[in-house]
Amino acid sequence: MKTRKSRCPYILKVVLAGLLISHMAATVHVYHSNLEFTKQLKGITEAGYFPIPNLYIQQQLTSFLPALCGALFFTLTVGTGLTLLSLSCAWIWDRLLFRSKFFIYYSSFLLAAFLCYGLISQKLTLIASAYFLIVPIAVFFLATRLMPELKDLNIRFVFMTHLFPYILLLFLWAPQLLITQYRDQLYPNVRDYLLLSNPVGLAVNDFYYKYTMYPAQSFKSLEKKNLKPCHIEGVNNSSELKRLKDRLFEYDYIEVDPANVSVLNIVKDKNKLIFINSDRALVSTTYKNFISDPEPVLQKFSSGSDRIELLRAFTGISLILGFPFTLYIIVHSLIRFLSGYFFNPGPALIFTGAACFLIGLFLFFPVWQGAFVKIDLANMDDVLTIDNWKKRVTGIRIIEEKRMDPEKFHGYKRMINSPYVPERYWLARALANSKSKESFDLLLAFLDDPHPNVVCQAFNSMGQRGNKNSIKMIQDRIASSDHWYIQWYAYKALRQLGWTQEDL
Repeated sequence: MKTRKSRCPYILKVVLAGLLISHMAATVHVYHSNLEFTKQLKGITEAGYFPIPNLYIQQQLTSFLPALCGALFFTLTVGTGLTLLSLSCAWIWDRLLFRSKFFIYYSSFLLAAFLCYGLISQKLTLIASAYFLIVPIAVFFLATRLMPELKDLNIRFVFMTHLFPYILLLFLWAPQLLITQYRDQLYPNVRDYLLLSNPVGLAVNDFYYKYTMYPAQSFKSLEKKNLKPCHIEGVNNSSELKRLKDRLFEYDYIEVDPANVSVLNIVKDKNKLIFINSDRALVSTTYKNFISDPEPVLQKFSSGSDRIELLRAFTGISLILGFPFTLYIIVHSLIRFLSGYFFNPGPALIFTGAACFLIGLFLFFPVWQGAFVKIDLANMDDVLTIDNWKKRVTGIRIIEEKRMDPEKFHGYKRMINSPYVPERYWLARALANSKSKESFDLLLAFLDDPHPNVVCQAFNSMGQRGNKNSIKMIQDRIASSDHWYIQWYAYKALRQLGWTQEDL
């Protein structure tokens, strides 16, 4: 065994530093959003309406921990994308352009132009623009300082050991990402067969769902948010005012006191309704047109008030391209660092490439296996009682997707107390297609399931079943819940059942 200690690869230092800087910026972003949302919820609660999230979660909004944990969403998306982009620019500048000053000037101009466009066009907030300013500058500077001198290396050897394993894995995953019939199943397969099948994956899944709503609130467009406080001025006719409020209720816009924060101000000027956000008049229409068809007006208003559009677009790209490659870089660098204790540089690189490929193959196999499980619909009863839990999950998924009643198959009862979360998850979803009292009682039992994903799907099924007698029970569950994601699903169930804030 060699006792010589190998140096930590510079690329790992740069990537981790970029992610740390991104996380600091994201924490400020999410915390600021939480404070703004707290003010909005205060106005809704004081107006006597039903708040989502409930008072328990509202108290958490002002604490630092949810912002710190929720910020990981942006760190692993925007942070990875900006870090890789900046690192690539530093490598090109040093290795290919030999530190040309023109490249620095040109890159700086492009960055400044992008930020100016985002701020002037109101497609970026000042806080969101901080990602695109702080992270690239810090990563570029650090990379150029830590990048070792160019040596006479065997380029083919470096390529084979560094990137070839990733390219092979990319070819394995490409059908899952590009072919529609597999892409639509990718997320459920990763969740069911990779995350929810082992203790580590369950911990990651639970962490994500516990804290994801905090960054989501700062990330969603206005039309996708649950509750939107608004204020109405100039509508003096009481019947017109009530009709206007009713239409706004249908889209979760709730009138609050003018002293509280509102995202929408509606001002009637003669025969026009003017829709204002942050002192900007975005939409103008007549009262009659809005009452007859409010959706196009509110969609246009939501689009005009969206100041996170560019960040959202970059987040989607980074999730697909930045996160997987960053994860590969980190794993590759760590294995290479550790293997340096046992091997010379050449064999260490070969070992690292092989290890990364095997790890990627190990993670891909359960997802691939779940995607290609074949089920005979004629023998569904046998499928639901088979000893292979993955086949049972595939069977109940087919029942749910084809809108079949699971009670027609006696094997579904085995899944009620299954130790595997995916089985209970898909059974809860499939019960939306059953109308019996026994299945409703089973949904009530699933509302007390220890796993939040199962509880969410139980609420989802209740909403689809259309039993309005469930409304009061769902409201009580929301009020007593300590999980924001569960409350979100429960609220969607209320809306599916036809409930509005007007009903209070």
